[in-house]
Amino acid sequence: MDKISRIHIAKTPYEIGVGAEKELHKYLSEIRHELDPELADDIMADVEVRVTEILSDLSTKRNEVITAKDIEAVKEQLGSPEQFNDRETSSEQEPTNTKEPKKLFRDPDGAFLGGVASGLGAHFGIDPIFVRLIFIALIFASGLGILLYLLLWVLVPEAKTNSDKLQMRGEPVTAATLQRYRGEAQASPTAARLRAVLRVVFLLCRVLCTAILALLIVALLSGVGFASAILNTQPLHQIFLLYRLNFVLFGLLWLFTLTLIGLALVVLMRLWRQRPPKLRVAVAALLGLLVLTTAGVAVVTHFVANYYRNLYGDNKLTVAIPVRADSTAPLPNQLELSGDNILVVSYVVTSGPIHATYQGYPGMGRPDVTVSNTNGTIDVAAGDLSNVAPDCLLGWCRHVYLPVKMTVYGPALPKFTVRGGAEVDLANLDQTSITAESQSGSNIMLDNSYAGDITLDAESGSSIDASDSTGQTTTIMVSDDSTILGPATNTLSATLPGDCDQNLLELAQSPAVVELNGKAISAQSFMQNSCVTIDNPSQFNGVSLRGRLIAPVMPNPPTLGR
Repeated sequence: MDKISRIHIAKTPYEIGVGAEKELHKYLSEIRHELDPELADDIMADVEVRVTEILSDLSTKRNEVITAKDIEAVKEQLGSPEQFNDRETSSEQEPTNTKEPKKLFRDPDGAFLGGVASGLGAHFGIDPIFVRLIFIALIFASGLGILLYLLLWVLVPEAKTNSDKLQMRGEPVTAATLQRYRGEAQASPTAARLRAVLRVVFLLCRVLCTAILALLIVALLSGVGFASAILNTQPLHQIFLLYRLNFVLFGLLWLFTLTLIGLALVVLMRLWRQRPPKLRVAVAALLGLLVLTTAGVAVVTHFVANYYRNLYGDNKLTVAIPVRADSTAPLPNQLELSGDNILVVSYVVTSGPIHATYQGYPGMGRPDVTVSNTNGTIDVAAGDLSNVAPDCLLGWCRHVYLPVKMTVYGPALPKFTVRGGAEVDLANLDQTSITAESQSGSNIMLDNSYAGDITLDAESGSSIDASDSTGQTTTIMVSDDSTILGPATNTLSATLPGDCDQNLLELAQSPAVVELNGKAISAQSFMQNSCVTIDNPSQFNGVSLRGRLIAPVMPNPPTLGR
């Protein structure tokens, strides 16, 4: 029966028999005696690490008993101490063709970031620059390069010891090779300085990556919190209550987020060289969980999308608004709109009956809007429209559901009047005359339209934009707190304030015939008015505006053709 004692090899505790302990102590002492005194401490540290690796390969783990047979196996792999009393001699005695199977490590000595590329280059015997180019190509091709690099950074161990670095290159790990490797590393002061610089660079990279990952974690938690809050608001509230999907998707979103945070924490641990036990098992579990939660979120999202596609797809968002009309009402000749700035109305000329619709988004309330046709006027009046938006977190639904968008269909009308801050969009009108009056902060858009006579009147902080339209004769009236972008025209009659400190009227060209405030003046005098801006005051040979040709500016201009 042999007496058992406790020792530490490279800070790893073992139980060892007394005889085996004496043999190991004698062997290590003889190796130290043969080494260069300046390198002895460092090499012996590498030797002890290699001893623990050999014992691990022999299935002798920490706290297990080391026998004399184990010591003989260690001596056989490390070599006899006597052969290392001279480095040149020992090099000659080493088998020149001895090669060991390479092990995959991350190489910190040749690393730019995590040593993945230099480790792969050493393992496959290629220049690391080619490996880095492959990663870069994968990043720009599909973004896979970043994920693949991070996974290898987490899963592949770092070659921390000289023993690891020899195994990475497929060299046998003996006392002689450890001594030679340590000597080569110490003999190059340039390499030592380079490693010192790289350590500083790596530290800065770690700090930067840590800050980025911390911001990512905060963003993920904020995003999933916001998403969880809106699951109980419109427009998703109804379907989730119906199918109880709010609880399913709520759990999946949190599980997905926590899985991503777990992977980020693993990256941080490896970034700062922390190696907790069973890290690979944790990474594998997190990746598996990530795949499952992603699939779950995709399935639920697909179900929700199909539900709303069947409910609101194929223009089903268009909801009709009843039009009140007397049976004896005459054909209307104008449109009057009263509403605030969260109402936008598009007028479409049609040969059919007068009707109106609005865009009814999922979860949206019915807008308080009435449309009537009485006394020759299409009257659109809106009440409080803000209540059509459902209650959402921090009122974000107002930005989704407002403004209320309406479309009114009716005959060609010569006059449009807008009050209260609403907006009317008129497009593709082609008729004898068009009159647009914008009042009380309202807005009128006249796009791609033509009329022989166009009258534009903006007052009380309103605006009219007719810059994409054409009129042979244009009459403009604008107050000192409103704005008009006039159409292309040959003859202009403008009524402007006597004094103004801003450009109230903007024109694309200088009209040939101008009447200002009831008096005929020259185009040059008109351009010098402080209320007017003209983009192109010079004469031109003609410009095509949405298919219509504006005649050149001449003393006696021809009539505009359609």
